[in-house]
Amino acid sequence: MTRNVSENSLDSHVLSAEMQQQLFDAEQNFVVTVVEGPLFTALRQRDIYLIVTSVTFNRLGPGAIPGSIR
Repeated sequence: MTRNVSENSLDSHVLSAEMQQQLFDAEQNFVVTVVEGPLFTALRQRDIYLIVTSVTFNRLGPGAIPGSIR
């Protein structure tokens, strides 16, 4: 047993509760959101996942969400 975290597991790439809330808020407010990161395919699964490394929210005018989160 080691304390190393496997990079080949979806459990290693969980979004924080704060990031989830910011993404939900951006969706409800029709904010253009750019999400960047590598694609991940877990072994023995057909799904492809995006590992979030940075997020940029783009809304002009009052009440704008701050530019980016990394």
